[in-house]
Amino acid sequence: MRNYTDKNIKLRAVIFDMDGVVVNSQPLYFELERRYFSELGLNIPPEEYNNFVGMNMNNMWFYLKEKYHIKQSLDFLIENNIKNFVENINSSDELKPISGVVDLFNELKNNHIKIAIASSSSGSVVDSMLNKLQIKSFFDVIVCGDEVYNGKPAPDIFLLTVERLQVKPEECIVIEDSCNGVKASNSANIKCVGFLNTHSGDQDLSNAEKIIKDFSNINLEILKEIV
Repeated sequence: MRNYTDKNIKLRAVIFDMDGVVVNSQPLYFELERRYFSELGLNIPPEEYNNFVGMNMNNMWFYLKEKYHIKQSLDFLIENNIKNFVENINSSDELKPISGVVDLFNELKNNHIKIAIASSSSGSVVDSMLNKLQIKSFFDVIVCGDEVYNGKPAPDIFLLTVERLQVKPEECIVIEDSCNGVKASNSANIKCVGFLNTHSGDQDLSNAEKIIKDFSNINLEILKEIV
């Protein structure tokens, strides 16, 4: 059985979270959800909201519905949240890939390294965002939060991504901006690079193998060294 000390392990795939790693979408989401919370009569403090970064909508809204006794159904809350996101993504002129990330995509592609998205966002949100940014063609595999029962910090989404990539966990690296994402990567036995994005709130990335503030600080050779 292979392990992280096996010198024969080769990097075969890089798995990216989407929101906060590929695109600075968190400020848009924060504002839209702040308005939605207000409509529902909720006052969610920023430190509590930061705990939801990287978490899928099902988990977030289940938690909020139980804690704050929201009368609307879980399906209603999620469907309206998703609809609001998609409409605003499609109409936004400000959403762009994070600086340097497309250069990394090209470097990986040119060296035959598979690329995947493993996002806690719903399929319609991920699809809208990748089409908006015109980067969907880079990805060999796209896995969304509504495809797994247990969202991050559970490892399910990364395990499904690895399965679809047809690689082993030790042959991959995850790039994440949230504490929930790093925990999920650790639980899936996949090494992780933490992307320190100030727009993602106060996130504990200390369990990542490497933490970067900019994509100019990472390249294929560094990723290979981490594996």
